[in-house]
Parts: sequence; C-alpha cells; structure tokens
Amino acid sequence: MNENDYKYVMQDVSSTQLGARFSYEDLLAEDRVPFKFQSIIKIYFLREILPTITIAEHFLHMDTKSLTYDIYKQLKVKIRFYEAKDKGGFTAKQMKAEEFVSYVQKNWKEENMIYEISFSNLALMAFSV
Repeated sequence: MNENDYKYVMQDVSSTQLGARFSYEDLLAEDRVPFKFQSIIKIYFLREILPTITIAEHFLHMDTKSLTYDIYKQLKVKIRFYEAKDKGGFTAKQMKAEEFVSYVQKNWKEENMIYEISFSNLALMAFSV
C-alpha cells in the first residue's frame, strides 16, 4: 500500500466520506475536511487521543464509554471495511459506529481493513460545538 492510499475526502449533498488512513493531524491540515469536523477534532477528540492516531486505529480501539464514541454516534458515522472470507478474498461491509465497535470486540480478524468512514452532513450541521 502506498502512503496516500485510503487518504481522501469526498463530499456530496448528504454526507462526507473520509479515507480511514488519515491521522487526526492530517485531517486538521486538509483543506477539504469540513471546518466544523476539524473543530470537533480540536475541541473534543484531541482530549482523548493522540493526533497521530489514524481513524482506523481509533475505531479498532474505541471504548463505548468515550466521548469520541458518543460524538461519532451523534454524527451518524458509518464505517466501511473489508472482511476477510474463510476461503480467501474479501467482502466489503458497512456498519454504524455502535454496531462496528461491538463487532470489533467479538469478530475482528487481523486481515480485515477499515477503508472509509462517512458521516451525515445534516448531523454535522446540527452538532453544537
């Protein structure tokens, strides 16, 4: 994998998609990341996590009692990932944050890979910083 694989920002009318290999400090430096999400990172996320942590690493070690978990739930985050099949190959899956955190605790395999998160622009707009 190259250094910039799975580091992207895409937006449409209803949602924003972020590549999961972005670290939070990369997101703060990226112009295409919505300003309000950058503010959430600065004000809330960096209290609990290091800025060098990637989105994927964060979700793999997320605690359901953390503030970041509650914020991601409120933003209606969906995690997209590749799940390794038993007979080889991968299947693309998508889960809400709360489903994904419990899935990781029970079923996560080393070969699986988070490649993207997306959140609702309406939920981001409604979030009070």
